[in-house]
Amino acid sequence: MTNDKPFKSIDEQMSILKTRNLIFENEDTVKSVLSRYGYYEVINGYKSKFLINSSNDNEGFIPNTTFEHIYALYKLDKNIRGDLKNALEDFELTFKQSLAYVIAETYSDDDSEYTNPILYNVGELHKKGNHKETDRDRLLKKLNYIVKYNAYEPYKHYREEHGNVPPWIAVKDLSFGQSIFLYKLSKQTIRDKVVSKMFAISTPLISAADNDFHIRQAFGDLLSLSLFYRNHASHGDHVFSQRSKQFGLRYSKYLFPNFIKETEDEFNKGLGRSSIGTLLCCLASLDNLNCYSTLISWLTVHLEEYLKVYPMDKTFLINSMELNLTNIDLKN
Repeated sequence: MTNDKPFKSIDEQMSILKTRNLIFENEDTVKSVLSRYGYYEVINGYKSKFLINSSNDNEGFIPNTTFEHIYALYKLDKNIRGDLKNALEDFELTFKQSLAYVIAETYSDDDSEYTNPILYNVGELHKKGNHKETDRDRLLKKLNYIVKYNAYEPYKHYREEHGNVPPWIAVKDLSFGQSIFLYKLSKQTIRDKVVSKMFAISTPLISAADNDFHIRQAFGDLLSLSLFYRNHASHGDHVFSQRSKQFGLRYSKYLFPNFIKETEDEFNKGLGRSSIGTLLCCLASLDNLNCYSTLISWLTVHLEEYLKVYPMDKTFLINSMELNLTNIDLKN
């Protein structure tokens, strides 16, 4: 197979960019950035806005485009990844502790009891050769490892000193995705109590209003969208203009237009489904508003820092992130 992307030295990479009319304000800075972060991360990740034809690099960059402008967008996105991780860490912690509290309150805090298979839905069946395993098997394998064998603290301390690893300790060793898995395999009564705590809505109201407002669906979709952004941010992916068909919101009267300022017609056109603006609005629906306030505060700081230098990008960023849905107020 022919390699159509052969290795290029830093000097060769810079030469290619020059032939495409990209301006270097400081060549030493360009060389340093490409050496440290890579052509793929900086240029390929953020060039589309700056190209004459986004589907053909060889047509070159829009006149007067600088490398430093592209790099500034790269750094802005890096800051936004950090903002997302900080906010979603708060959300993850609140969610895990709500789930653990409900499990302990409803069933038991005894690890020999809350790991009983009968308490959880079976989920899907998976086959690997002659071996069969359900979602529940996988979940309980992880939980039983935590309570019986995890040699790290605080699990070892609770097991040896107290003879029990309660759910609020066990969930600490679950990833965000695994804790969502635990929630989804839990019985409806458990899930409703968690939604009640997270949204600060009474469980009777959830049952009574769900057919019209799809409150349960809204929370499940928020979990999926949060995990989507948490994973992309943690892996260093491009996030500011990210979208997801698989993990986008479904329409619910609980979120629209109470928290997300879109009509059903606008939603059906593809708006307000999976942007950072959409996520921000969803976080405003939570009882723990620290998740929302952390994200909106730091987004505002980093966007305004960027716009002080590149004010011409304001509309581009608002549209890319669907910030028009939010209460964010950019001064620049």
